[in-house]
Amino acid sequence: ATYRNLLLTMAIAGLWHGSDSWNFLLWGIAHGLALAVARAWSARQIPLSSWLSRILTLLFVMLAWTLFRAPDMDVALRMYAGQFGLHGWSLGEPLQVLLRPGHAWAAALGIVCVALPAWLPRLRARWGAGAAAQMAALWPIPAFVLSFSLIASRGAVPFLYFQF
Repeated sequence: ATYRNLLLTMAIAGLWHGSDSWNFLLWGIAHGLALAVARAWSARQIPLSSWLSRILTLLFVMLAWTLFRAPDMDVALRMYAGQFGLHGWSLGEPLQVLLRPGHAWAAALGIVCVALPAWLPRLRARWGAGAAAQMAALWPIPAFVLSFSLIASRGAVPFLYFQF
């Protein structure tokens, strides 16, 4: 019953996000299936390293969001083909923008902000609890600078749901 409920809840969430395309329903079903698999995996207590679980989660989320972003299944399939190099290899416009020096620094700062909380246990073990506590207290500052710089570098961005 729990697995069915997870699947139905996420399918309904997909429909709530947009009923004009089957992609939203598939996006919701994919997330429901992922939640059910994660729950079954935990129930069986199958060990999986934390770094591998993070990589798999990131990969799943990136592939699932392709369904959410594409206006229809044909576009989603073309996007998947491009993601897996079936249209050749090149830098897309977002990556070209990211490689500009200012954006590259912002991306590096973002990576540090995301990774720092995961590094805190290692910092605590290596430098002691005091240094780790200071890092834990200070890491939101670069996160704020990153957020502010990215917001300031763009023009007006319309509300996300106005784009659908």
